[in-house]
Amino acid sequence: MKQFCLALALIVAAPLLAEDVTAEVGVTVTVPAGFEHLPDLKPKPTTVLAFKARKGEAAILINSIKTAGIGSLDELATSAKEELEREVTFVTVPAGRLFFFDLEFKDGDPPRSFRERIYMTLEDGRVFQFVLHDHVSSFESHLAAFDELVAGVRFGATPADPAPAPAEPDPAPADPAPAPADPDPEDAPPSAVDPSDPDPAPADPPEDPTPPSVVDPAPAPADPAPADQANLLRGATLISFSSEYASDYWAAKNLHDGSVARTQSWASRPGTRAPHRFVFRLAGERVLTRVELENTSGESGIEGASAKAFRLEASELGPEEGWSTVLEGALEDAPGPQSFSLPEGTRGQWVRLTILGNHGNQTLTELAELRLFGPRAAAPATGGPQGELRVERLRVSAQENGPAHEGAFAPGARVWVCFKPRGLSAGPDGAYALEVDLILEDDAGNALLTRERVLAHRARLPQPPLSPFVAVFLDLPAEGFPAGTYGVRLALRDTLSGKSAAGATPFQVE
Repeated sequence: MKQFCLALALIVAAPLLAEDVTAEVGVTVTVPAGFEHLPDLKPKPTTVLAFKARKGEAAILINSIKTAGIGSLDELATSAKEELEREVTFVTVPAGRLFFFDLEFKDGDPPRSFRERIYMTLEDGRVFQFVLHDHVSSFESHLAAFDELVAGVRFGATPADPAPAPAEPDPAPADPAPAPADPDPEDAPPSAVDPSDPDPAPADPPEDPTPPSVVDPAPAPADPAPADQANLLRGATLISFSSEYASDYWAAKNLHDGSVARTQSWASRPGTRAPHRFVFRLAGERVLTRVELENTSGESGIEGASAKAFRLEASELGPEEGWSTVLEGALEDAPGPQSFSLPEGTRGQWVRLTILGNHGNQTLTELAELRLFGPRAAAPATGGPQGELRVERLRVSAQENGPAHEGAFAPGARVWVCFKPRGLSAGPDGAYALEVDLILEDDAGNALLTRERVLAHRARLPQPPLSPFVAVFLDLPAEGFPAGTYGVRLALRDTLSGKSAAGATPFQVE
């Protein structure tokens, strides 16, 4: 039987929503399970946030260091490897790329053994360090909470000084940020940009620009593609990006939402320089034939913000390897779709767009829409009566793929959530694509904790009568979790067909 399991630790200290804290330098994290935020703890001048374990000696520190002369994350990683004489590991989270390494050393009198895991990244010209420090005997018990903190980090304005979300980005901030190093660095050879047509020197933006229009144009028409071609970015997943103006208006996710309305387009964070990168995962490996990019219409006060030079890459191996350039080109400073053919035989499941420059604006870069075309897939073969997606055999268990648990779970127990997704669609290659959200609820149905996309899995469907089986788990805290009735609710999405389903099951805590 085809089986897969994603180990998920959802640890809550009390049936309340997790607390977010933000430092003045614009980094926001969720207080990790088992830790408390200590605003007055500053072990180093560079420490901006500090957390202490409620039990034991573990501490989590976030340090921020203004840097000069480090142009990329790869350069920073090389420096760390040379200084520490050890390898580093790169990871990608929604906020961007980081690398991490582990240390073990002795300290104190008498000497005691300690371990540290250190994540590092570049953001807005600053090096950010995320450090877990603990005694070797308890280090592993705090590692999952620390890794989850890093995975959920957000960079941006502080709550006291939030970034505005106007109908149009402000073309001239009163105190524009300096041009930061690229948060997702890649070598960008000069040959990637046409040397005969370089980006013009940016002109100073007007001090008092005419307010932009807040009226969005009519919705975009249907994708202009032949009957046998489809926009492959419909249903694709944006898995990483290097910059966005805000998370709603002018967000990276708007690049493939099918709309060219001005507030549903993408704009870079003010002051962030090119290159700007976006990585998409298609529903499956596909043949790629043509790409369309659509710039925004010009508005008074932000002239020259439209994207210009760009590069498109494809990979069949994954988001971190196997990239090959399939197109380099330049866009006109004009609205409307601009189409480019791709070399015959171009294939890939991951696509990376890099915007290398704009038409001269020194503050912002904009792009309204990205479309990627390829042969239309055959109608998916669906399983189950009438092909509906549904959740079956949902249960909580004390064992992975085990029987339904009878009785209550003790504090500190691992609660396995097991189920079968029925009616999954399969693409031409016989593979399905499933996403799952998990919600922890109290006995009244109120959401205590939500984790989106705890599972984003793609694999071949087994031959009938076999079917996939899913198992995820929750680790209950050993203390501070009230006894009572709780529920686990699952939200499933078949990303090939667009169908969704849900299921819920209760469990008891003694």
